[in-house]
Amino acid sequence: MRKTITLFGKAVPLFFFLLLAGISSKSYAQCAGEDASTNSCDKETDQFIDLFAALNGSPVTGGTWSDDNNSGGLNATTGELNTWLINRGGTFNYTYTVEGVAGCTDNQATVTVTLAGYAGRDNDDGVACETENDVNLFQFVGSSPSPTLFGTWAITVGPANALNRQIFNAQQAGPGNYTFTYTVAPQGSCPSTMSTVMVEVIEAPDSGSIDNTVNTVFCETDDLVGFTAFNLRDAIIGEDNGGVWTENQTNEINGFNDSTINIQNIRDTFGPGTYTFTYTVQPVNPICTFSQTTVAIIIEEVVDFTNATLELTAPDEDIFCEDILPIDAVATITGDIADIPNGDYELTYSVSPAPNSGTQTVTLTMTEGVGSFNIDPDFLTAAGIATIQVVSIIDPNTQNACDVKLDDLSDTLTIVALPNVSDSALSVDQPLCFGKRGTLTISDARNTSEIELADGEYTFSYTLASSTATQDYDAENITVTNGIAEIQLLAIYLASSGDYTITLNAIENSTGCSTPAAIATAFTVSPKPDAQTLTISILDTCEDDTVKVTITDTADTPNLVDGTYNFTYDISGSITATNQLADKITITDGTGSFDLPQAILANGNSTLTLTAVSNTASTCEADNLANPTASFNIIATPDATGAVVSIDDSCEDAANTVTITTDPTLIQDGDYILTYNLSDVNPSAEDTDVEVTFTGGKTTFDLTATQLAEAGTTTITIISLATASQRCAATGLPIATTFEVLPVPSLENTTLSVASICFGESTELLFTNSDLSDGNYDINYELIGENTFSDNASIEFIAGEASLTIAAETITNTGSTTITINSIAEPGSSCANTTATSTSFEVNHVPELADGDLLASDICLAKSGFVTITAGANLADGDYIITYNLSVSNTAQDLTADVEITNGQGSFEIPAINLSATGTTTITATLINSDAGCSSVPVTVNDDFEIFPLPDATGITGTANDVCFGESVTVRLSGATVLSDIDYEIYYQLSGATESEIITKTVKFTGGSADVILESSVFTSGGLTMFNLLDIQNSTTMCSATNLPVTVVDLTLEDPAVPSIASDGAVFCINDDPTVTDLEANISSSFTIITYDSPTGTSVVNPSTPLRANTTYYIAAQNTATGCEGSQRLEVTVDLSGCDSVFIPDGFSPNGDGINDVFEMKNMEIVYPDYTIEIFNRYGKVVFKGDSSTGFWDGHANQNRLGGNTLPNGVYFYIINYNDGQTSPKQGKVYLNR
Repeated sequence: MRKTITLFGKAVPLFFFLLLAGISSKSYAQCAGEDASTNSCDKETDQFIDLFAALNGSPVTGGTWSDDNNSGGLNATTGELNTWLINRGGTFNYTYTVEGVAGCTDNQATVTVTLAGYAGRDNDDGVACETENDVNLFQFVGSSPSPTLFGTWAITVGPANALNRQIFNAQQAGPGNYTFTYTVAPQGSCPSTMSTVMVEVIEAPDSGSIDNTVNTVFCETDDLVGFTAFNLRDAIIGEDNGGVWTENQTNEINGFNDSTINIQNIRDTFGPGTYTFTYTVQPVNPICTFSQTTVAIIIEEVVDFTNATLELTAPDEDIFCEDILPIDAVATITGDIADIPNGDYELTYSVSPAPNSGTQTVTLTMTEGVGSFNIDPDFLTAAGIATIQVVSIIDPNTQNACDVKLDDLSDTLTIVALPNVSDSALSVDQPLCFGKRGTLTISDARNTSEIELADGEYTFSYTLASSTATQDYDAENITVTNGIAEIQLLAIYLASSGDYTITLNAIENSTGCSTPAAIATAFTVSPKPDAQTLTISILDTCEDDTVKVTITDTADTPNLVDGTYNFTYDISGSITATNQLADKITITDGTGSFDLPQAILANGNSTLTLTAVSNTASTCEADNLANPTASFNIIATPDATGAVVSIDDSCEDAANTVTITTDPTLIQDGDYILTYNLSDVNPSAEDTDVEVTFTGGKTTFDLTATQLAEAGTTTITIISLATASQRCAATGLPIATTFEVLPVPSLENTTLSVASICFGESTELLFTNSDLSDGNYDINYELIGENTFSDNASIEFIAGEASLTIAAETITNTGSTTITINSIAEPGSSCANTTATSTSFEVNHVPELADGDLLASDICLAKSGFVTITAGANLADGDYIITYNLSVSNTAQDLTADVEITNGQGSFEIPAINLSATGTTTITATLINSDAGCSSVPVTVNDDFEIFPLPDATGITGTANDVCFGESVTVRLSGATVLSDIDYEIYYQLSGATESEIITKTVKFTGGSADVILESSVFTSGGLTMFNLLDIQNSTTMCSATNLPVTVVDLTLEDPAVPSIASDGAVFCINDDPTVTDLEANISSSFTIITYDSPTGTSVVNPSTPLRANTTYYIAAQNTATGCEGSQRLEVTVDLSGCDSVFIPDGFSPNGDGINDVFEMKNMEIVYPDYTIEIFNRYGKVVFKGDSSTGFWDGHANQNRLGGNTLPNGVYFYIINYNDGQTSPKQGKVYLNR
């Protein structure tokens, strides 16, 4: 409702104001009217007061009002006073001022308004919860209008100390009904007002507290059979009935009245953990919040030792001897740190069986999966196997001191008894020869009925003593069975013959347990013959001689002492006999001998081996006999009667072989010494001895070439023959025979030579400087290399010279050829000289040219001609001289050129001096010569080529206009009036701001001019660039122009610099409604700036366009004088969060009229994008939570919707968290008025 109070209690008619407007200003010196006063005693009905209507006199319109006492309810333009916006009663002055009215001498008038205080409306329905200690009573007296301040609250029914000004402590007062009054003092003629509030304090619900005497903590491994129907109500005390149990983990609660759970099922289904069940008691009035008590069922996870191992880490070994008892044993448990957390545990272990037994509980500290504990030494007292077993482990860190999960955790110790030799005896086998190993026997002495030394492996420590030495020994791994063991006494331990004593000092079992001993026995070591340096020798004998065996001790001092010995021997070979005995042989000073029985002798080679030597008196046999051997030969007497000597005729200066044959039974196989001499044309100066070997009645020996140096008849005589060994001489000699020595020709001193030729020619082999006698000789020769051929020929030597013609038809290939004389002999003689003699010669290629082998290239005038030869196989690799003629446009005769041919190809140049005229020229090759002197047959091989004229660039110049960077450039070439109107290739290069490689373009000259278009892509940056013209070539002939001057064209490509932006120039406050103009104001440039909406393109953004948050703009510089715009644009992203604060209204009206329907904090989501807001009702309950994603509050609840979504009119409180890291949260109130 809108009410207006006027001077007469009604609105001023419009015609009154029209009348005032028509009256002359001269009639109204007091144009603002006269001062006036008015009272408003009913704030609830008198919301608006029209102050203009309250003025006395005749005020004119158009003035302004001022609130002299800052009451807060004045509209300074209309003069309307909204009393509902004034929060206190009192007297207030409001001044009306008129400006600019002619003749107005008093332009101000004041209206004094007395406003009554307002105590609000009575309320019999106030409600508070007994848990509240700060109930604001103003919330019960209403709003629109709100009660005025500075009144007095009093409690008329209830404890006085429960009220402090407007704050009522319901918690202190307790449940019940209480009455309060709010009294506001009178103002002027307006009486005081009072409102009465009745508040009912509602009893709060009580869900009870935890009963600590009830166990709700269990171990994972506990037997939970007795907890399959656990009543949760048993776990709390003091609770109200009618509550509801809830939970969200186990599904054990089924329905509002269910309070029973199966703890065993929870453990089996979900495993260890904390499972909460909440008992909720709802209030009888929603002013009180519900009460909740949570019961936690804790199933403690049990530490898992099932994969752990136990090992006794002290002592180092699990087996030890009983003599080290007592011991400090340490057991170590090793597990996975993932299974066993670090900490202390209570461990109980046992030791068994007896006599090692006991049980103890200790603290085990586990660190990184490892922990150790000590074993009580009193538990390990005697020999035997002791098992250390972990009985249990308790985790004291659990609330219920849970036993850990445990499998077998045990280890064993073996305590070994000491060896017992108290009834053992020693003995050594006899007799014992020196150098032989003895056997020491340990046995039970049978002094008791038991065998004290247990079966097993032992180490025996003993002392071996003789008259010269004492030595300790250990015999390891000796097996004892039934009290008996044998120890081998190595021969090296018995260093000399004589009497010995052996004493057992200690015995140690396989565990290392040792017992001392003192058991001894004596024995004797007899000496052995020392035959280590004995040798035997037997001389070869002729048939029927005595065979003597000599025995010799080769040591400086004989090892075999003087005495009588028995020798055993074997003979193999021609004589076969084994285990022959030569007994009682006397040895003196290391030497003795015996003869072989005549009955066993046989001719031939035999070997005697001495196999044994024993002392005849002691019977000890030498064990160091090296089994010496001696070979001997009993040689039969040779018989040369009937032997035949033969030798073939031989060539001069050649070796020859003599052969003797006979009956094999007369001269046995073997080596012999033969004596012979030569006579006649090759007599020997003295008899010659030679070793020969007869095999099967036959032997041979050689005569040297030196012995047969002369041609003619020679006689050889065999004078004597004897065996190589023993020199047993043969009978039936001498014998003789004759043979011929034939002459042999030689080319050793002859020179061979052959001249090199061209292919297709014959040649001659010349023999010169020869020492051969005049006459005919037969030769065998062959060609090898590039040509192969062989033949026999007869040549005649005259005065040391001869020749052999090599026919052309036998020379079929070019290249290097070698001729070799393989042999030379006199006609009809078999004595040929086969010493090869060679010489080489070359067969040179004859060059050839054919039609098409010559290719002349077209050229430009003043250039040398270029001719290519492609003759293929017709020209071998090498150097050539070609002779040629020129004709037609250019003429010349018998010109020559050097050409190197490789793989059938080569080239040469025609000197430019011979090519002075343009047009067609013919080159004709007439002859080609190789460097070997071979010439082709006269030829006529030709080819035509063109000589093109050169373009003339005299007078050419270049010009170009400056452009904007990014545009193409046209370079105008002109003044080359001599150039024909055709296409040319232009070669140019850019330098300066743009550097380029040499660039080629095809352009057409017309009338001496052409345009070269430089595309924009050629240029890399703006600035001064030079166009350098390098060459002009005819596009058809590719001939470069003459008279080309240095042509450089300067051109400038303008590219305005990128604009810059001031620091924070992109940051604005969205509340200022910034536009593109504001952004451009922060940009610096020497040119005009243009803003675009993209990095490229022509879409310009209008300067009046509002800036959009987080939008990127692209700003370019433009020279308006040239129209050139910069190639690069400044990229700017706008930030509209640069505001100091956001306006927060104090009220809104969500009535759906489209005006002020939401609690809008304009641009909050931009300035503080991470903000959050909470709206509280007068009871302090959150009714709305929002942020930039939820939108502004529209008067509906999204939290605690006990009364529905639509919230009632009234004052609400808010807390805003800006969440920007610097702005503090803001609290305030907002009025919701639908």
